[in-house]
Amino acid sequence: MIAPLAHLAARRCARPAAVLTLAAAAAALALQSNGAAALLRREAWLVLGALALALLTHATARLSAEWRERDADAFGGAPRTRLELAATLWLGAWLAGAAGAALLALFAEVRAAENASAPRELGRVELVAFNSAGEDVRWSTRLAPPSDARALELELGFVATDVAATVELRARRGSFATRTQQVISAPTRVAVELPAGAGEVEFELVRTAGAGVVYSASGAALWLADAADARLASVMFAANALVGLAAWCALALALGSVLPASLAAATALALSVPSALGEHPAWRAWTPWGGVFEALAALEVGHIPAAPGLDSGASAALLCALALGGAARGLTSWSSAR
Repeated sequence: MIAPLAHLAARRCARPAAVLTLAAAAAALALQSNGAAALLRREAWLVLGALALALLTHATARLSAEWRERDADAFGGAPRTRLELAATLWLGAWLAGAAGAALLALFAEVRAAENASAPRELGRVELVAFNSAGEDVRWSTRLAPPSDARALELELGFVATDVAATVELRARRGSFATRTQQVISAPTRVAVELPAGAGEVEFELVRTAGAGVVYSASGAALWLADAADARLASVMFAANALVGLAAWCALALALGSVLPASLAAATALALSVPSALGEHPAWRAWTPWGGVFEALAALEVGHIPAAPGLDSGASAALLCALALGGAARGLTSWSSAR
């Protein structure tokens, strides 16, 4: 790794114009701080995060061209491999993004100014789709919860054939059972605490009154842990963002070696759109930036996002390796530049 080149790349990804643009956007948001803390936190990450990501990917895409135009001669010395050059430029861009994510986390929590506790997400588990208008038992299954899970939450949709319906979510493990009952007249979330004991838990969703079509709105159930300090939400979002940034920066660098910077940045961001729109849990889980969109959904409902999963980390590592290999082909090595 070439420390001076990584430092230069980080500085080029955090140019004064970009910093001033983000500062102006943050100031505008700071003047509009009315609303629930969870929504203020999500708005800060959504608005400033999207703006910072666009600026960062564009600056990263420019690094390849700037290397060929200026840095190949300026950084003389012992010959280096193209892969080492690409990895160094990527690291500098990622470090600039990491510093920005830390500052965004601080701004989001200062803006939210929340000292309460919030449910902490552990992850999602895929469910078999269910919906019915003529049966009382909507859905039942057996699941093995994580060791620190304390509750299961379902996101339910509702199509009315009556004013409302009353549903009951039940959980049973051995001789212990828990249940929660809720009246629904629109899409909503229902959570039930896990019974005491160890092992698999049997879950059942039952309509106890009213009518209407009840269905799974997300195709997945959400494991919840004990409530924690709500200020942890931005820390966990930043952790997911760092995984996504690694892939976005690598893609932008690779595409920037063969495309104009603006087109390369737009293409790198466009590749994440299916994850943002996809409803299948596995699609988000196995993409490097899927955790970012899951974290945004968690902030929207006042939850603390789950930590980045091994699946998203593995996909990020694979994509970075492939992208940096492609970026290396577009760089001129020091030995051939002189």
